[in-house]
Amino acid sequence: MPKFQHLLADTDDLSRTELAVLCVLALRGPQTQAEVITRASRLVPDDPIDTIQSTLEALIAREPTPAVTRLPRRPGQKEARYTHLLLEDEEPSPAPGTAPAPAPAPSPVAGGNDLAADVARLREELDSLRREVADLRAQLGE
Repeated sequence: MPKFQHLLADTDDLSRTELAVLCVLALRGPQTQAEVITRASRLVPDDPIDTIQSTLEALIAREPTPAVTRLPRRPGQKEARYTHLLLEDEEPSPAPGTAPAPAPAPSPVAGGNDLAADVARLREELDSLRREVADLRAQLGE
């Protein structure tokens, strides 16, 4: 991982604490402020918690483009989460344990004439198959 750390540090002129916060967010996904502080403090044990907290806010307020953003609170959660903005097209991942929204089922009413025509066609096929089965039974003497 040092390769990536050095490249990011060279391109964006980031401090070790900023790199630690971005690293934690990139590796672990969206997290609360307490989770970011706890995990980033393991990467930079010399920095006090206040420094990590202010670094997180500084990455949000960074100009011209922020490196971190605060996500809205999820239902049932009391804290907002933070995520990195290193990849522009990355969508925040869904909350663990939540199923994605199901796709809407096609409405049987939509295209009403087509549905009626399909039912009529299927009834004709069923009647035809019943006649063929009856003819086969008659030939076998059942």
